[in-house]
Amino acid sequence: MKRFLTVLIAGLFLMPFTARAEKVVADVSSNFVAVTVGFHGTKMLIFGALKVPADVMVIVEGPASRAILRRKVKTKGIWVNSDPVIFSPVPGYYAIAASKPIEAIAGSESIGRYGLRLSRLSLPFEDKEMPPEFSHREALLNLRKSQGLFQEKPSGVIITGESLFRADFDLPATMPIGTYVARIYLLKDKRVIAEQTSSFTVAPVGIQASIYHLAYDRPFTYAFMALGLSLLLGGAGAFVFRRSS
Repeated sequence: MKRFLTVLIAGLFLMPFTARAEKVVADVSSNFVAVTVGFHGTKMLIFGALKVPADVMVIVEGPASRAILRRKVKTKGIWVNSDPVIFSPVPGYYAIAASKPIEAIAGSESIGRYGLRLSRLSLPFEDKEMPPEFSHREALLNLRKSQGLFQEKPSGVIITGESLFRADFDLPATMPIGTYVARIYLLKDKRVIAEQTSSFTVAPVGIQASIYHLAYDRPFTYAFMALGLSLLLGGAGAFVFRRSS
């Protein structure tokens, strides 16, 4: 709340006096999201103040990685996975919010240049000599949407009066660990006239952090411990079952 009030007061105070300043003052509600055991997701608030009347779009983008798709095909009566289709890099999280329907406030050039629609999002194919079918791209988009990792909210930005705005974003429990970037765009006559960038970090803490670092820094040790724990629990369960029967 203090960050929210500070940004809004600063934006309103500087409006009459700073002719060369940015046309938008914005920030995120928190610079750090802690992922703990039992984490079920959270919300992130992007807020700010406008110095000129304009429409607003906000994009929150998470760390990128490879995305592998496999299609089920029937071979000799058996369903098997086809050869993988690999996209890279693909944002681990990509959410778009706008103050009005996107096509009403952004032209085709701006949409493509700034990635203002999921349908226009750049999803490079790793094998440049074998471009994927259109259905592969649609499948990836639909998969990420169903996981809550890709979102598009045509009325997700709320403008109060002519100067204050806010946008709430849902961050699912499956969101990747890393640094997230929030880009705030001001649009007029379907063109971007100003932009600002903020960021926040998503990271595990406590025992969740220990498990995460063990899995990524020492994968063989993690696999060995997981296998040992599974055998131990399985043996204990079998012993209890035999004693009770």
